Amino acid sequence: MSNAPNALDPFTPPAANLDPRHSASYDLPLATRGSRFVAALLDGLVMVPLFIVGCVVAYLFMGNSLADTSQSTGRAVGMITGMYVCVLPIVIYQWYLVAKRGQTLGKKWMRIQIVKMDNSPVNFVSGVVLRSWVLGLVLGLSNFTGGIGGLVGLIDSLAIFASDRRTLHDRIAGTKVISLG
Repeated sequence: MSNAPNALDPFTPPAANLDPRHSASYDLPLATRGSRFVAALLDGLVMVPLFIVGCVVAYLFMGNSLADTSQSTGRAVGMITGMYVCVLPIVIYQWYLVAKRGQTLGKKWMRIQIVKMDNSPVNFVSGVVLRSWVLGLVLGLSNFTGGIGGLVGLIDSLAIFASDRRTLHDRIAGTKVISLG
């Protein structure tokens, strides 16, 4: 038997990392553009009933001030606040799901998942902060500074037609969306 440092010791037990989340030795199939679109559509539809509840809540709390045309700014702020307060719990739950599983409800129903480029699982920073908050902040600020938010949103959406099917928010976060079968 050789004493060379790279020699195989026949008495050493075999070792393997069997955690599938850290196996980057193979490429997982990318989610189709259609499944990503349907997942995003489902995520939006989950919020519709809550937006409606928000409108009703705002109407009940604001009462007659909704009919007063001289208070149009206050009315708009009240309606928007009511909608966002009612939608916030589902948004926070979706962020939790992304941070823990790499899936929103829509992605779960479509059997697709967000992973990092090396196929490792996303965390809160890569799955939520970089994918949602950074682009959301850019979109929000650009609407205040000249209205180019729509252009940024369009670029984000159209980037999915690249060969790697990654949107702008995927590129910012270093993620991709894979099919689970």
